[in-house]
This record gives sequence, C-alpha cells and structure tokens, in this order.
Amino acid sequence: MASWVTGVLLWKVLAAIAIGAGLGWLAGRAMVWAYAQPFSERVSGKTASVALALTTVACVHLIGSSGILATFVAGLQFKHYMIRVQDPRHEHVQEAIGRFFDLPVFILFGLSLPWRDWLELDWSAWLFMLAVLLLRRPPAWLMLHPLLASLRNRPEALFNGWFGPIGIAALFYAAEATHLTQIDQVWTIGSLVVFASIVMHGTSATPLIQRYDRLVAARSSPEAAGEGA
Repeated sequence: MASWVTGVLLWKVLAAIAIGAGLGWLAGRAMVWAYAQPFSERVSGKTASVALALTTVACVHLIGSSGILATFVAGLQFKHYMIRVQDPRHEHVQEAIGRFFDLPVFILFGLSLPWRDWLELDWSAWLFMLAVLLLRRPPAWLMLHPLLASLRNRPEALFNGWFGPIGIAALFYAAEATHLTQIDQVWTIGSLVVFASIVMHGTSATPLIQRYDRLVAARSSPEAAGEGA
C-alpha cells in the first residue's frame, strides 16, 4: 500500500497533474504575451499545442510519471489561455492535426483486431463492454448537470454524457497493462470496448445530433416561448 501511494498516487498521478498544469500555464501565458506584442505575427496557436504536448511527454517520462495524464492537463490549461486570443477559424487546424496523429493509430488498431479471441469470450465480457459504454459517463453527467451552467436540462446532460468515445488513451493503457501483467485477455477485452465505442458512437452521432437539433428548435419556437411565458 505504501508503495502504491508514493509510486502511483503521488508520483504518477499527482506529479503528472502538477507538471502538466505548470507547463500548460507557462505556455499559455507565453502565447498571450506574444500575441500582445506589436511585432508578433498572429499565426495558429495549434502548432504550439503540438510542441507543448511533445515537451510535456518528454518531461514527465524523464522522471517516470504519466505522460498521457500530464499532456491532458497541460492541454486544458493551454486552451484556457488560447480561447482569449485565438482566431476561431484556426480550429480547422486543430482538427487536421488531430486526424493526422489519430488516423495511423486507428488504422493499426483495425489491422490487429482480435476477432477470434472476441468470439471465445463468454457473456460476462460482452456485459462488461455494455456497462462501460452506458455507465462510464451518462450517470455522472446526470448527477452533475445542475452544477454545470452550460447544461440546461437532462436531455442535454444525456447527450453530452453519451458522446465520450473511448480511443487512443484506452488502447495505450490496455497494451501497457497486457505487457506488464502478461495477461492477454486484458487486451482482448480492452480492444473490444474500444471497437464497440467506435461503432456505437460513430453510428449514433448523426441521428442523435439531428434529433437534438429538432428538440432545440422545438424548445426555441415562438409557440413554445409563448407557452413558457
């Protein structure tokens, strides 16, 4: 227990959060300062986000902490500052960069899907997969939505809670856990959950967005506004 508290909780979790927050804060402050200078060219800050991610990963790996967690926190901090100065049109750069790095990972994942191992799983593994998709986010969003000003009602909370795809980070942790434990079933079940998330979230995106748009339009119509008055 003492080794877990010091080695995992304090070093790999809390230290990663602290380092990521610090680097994200420094990078964000530096970008805000640079944009305020008359001699600074206003280019997309998304290229700086890539540099920040690589720097954060390098720093935390040198001390043996969690690179994914630190990079996530650094990105949150950096975005907090970039919202103030970034041109919204540059968001297309962020999407392009994300696809550039994501696409090779998912291609390799598709090539290595363990179809035969999935068919050998019993019902409990498939039940676990459904439980992860249904219970990982929606219940938390329903409980917390009264505290979130951007969410006005339960349908919005469910909509945001459902769309939390399980992707690259889960693949990394599943592969690492399989390597450390030498238990192949970890990768089999983990990859099944990621694959199910890709299929279910991908196929449900368009119909649920269309339904959500109709719901918003109905709520904002003049008749609904008159009834509310």
